[in-house]
Amino acid sequence: MKRFIVYAFPLVLPVVLCVIGCGFLDDTPNFLAASPPPGSTIFSDSTLTLSFDGAPEDVTVSVGTATPSGNTVIVKGPFSSGALSLVVGWGGGLGSDADLQC
Repeated sequence: MKRFIVYAFPLVLPVVLCVIGCGFLDDTPNFLAASPPPGSTIFSDSTLTLSFDGAPEDVTVSVGTATPSGNTVIVKGPFSSGALSLVVGWGGGLGSDADLQC
């Protein structure tokens, strides 16, 4: 039994460090709020303001254009009439990616 522990420890340690480390090293900004909030009625030339708890990097949007400024992102139309499905992607920190779909 002692031999198993001695041999298994070097194999398990890198996995445990990776799992623990990945959680602590992820500093991708989190989405906080949208203005106007999801479900609101907007005009085709409206702007949307997305708030984050940090400065997002490499922001992409499925509709319109995104302009990051500090902890906010301004998304400008034109937007098509009807229901708007907006997918926002951003990175930050150590190259992590996140997505938001409204």
